[in-house]
Amino acid sequence: MVFKNILNLNCHNDDIICLAYSSRGYLASCSIHDINIWDSKSFTIIASLKDNKAKFECIAFSNNKLISGSDLNLKIWYPSTGECLQTLEDIKRVKSICVLKDGKIAIAQKTGIIILNENFEKISEIDGKNYSIVGLGQLNNGNLVMVCDEQIKIFEINTLEDIETLYNNTNNKAFKVLQDGSLAIGFGFDSEVNILDKDNFRLKFKIECKKNT
Repeated sequence: MVFKNILNLNCHNDDIICLAYSSRGYLASCSIHDINIWDSKSFTIIASLKDNKAKFECIAFSNNKLISGSDLNLKIWYPSTGECLQTLEDIKRVKSICVLKDGKIAIAQKTGIIILNENFEKISEIDGKNYSIVGLGQLNNGNLVMVCDEQIKIFEINTLEDIETLYNNTNNKAFKVLQDGSLAIGFGFDSEVNILDKDNFRLKFKIECKKNT
């Protein structure tokens, strides 16, 4: 399969570290210093968001709002205007945001995972002080998956009980739950992506990523 570049968007002075898409017609791009919200049809910028003190780490859409996580806080924005609706200063060092199927929001911090309801109130948490969390996702069966630098942990979604730990002894840097439920894991030192089976999390196949010369 060959992907053809159809458009280049010059939008940030720093590296883009996160993208998010909303079915309401928004695309958001995030660097450590700013967030741009785009119209996904015309690719024009609707709003530019900044926090003069914080460094952004991740973004996600929840219903008609954009959530941003940074080293200093969690912010809730209205994407059509760029208005900041709420700042949660007790939620810091945010590494990943996952909007769950029931509308709740899972937030990975440096110290663990917290679960917020749709009003952004904390309802539960998982201690994660001993882990270097890369990201969060939700499996097709509803359970929460937490990918760390050298392991993958599965939590039962209702009780948040730790039900499985997978040690893959490598340097996990990025991951995504695919549409069929499989896990795609990207590594920092190896130029490859591993695809893990959705049922037993065993390796299905590898994708080698050749570096441009």
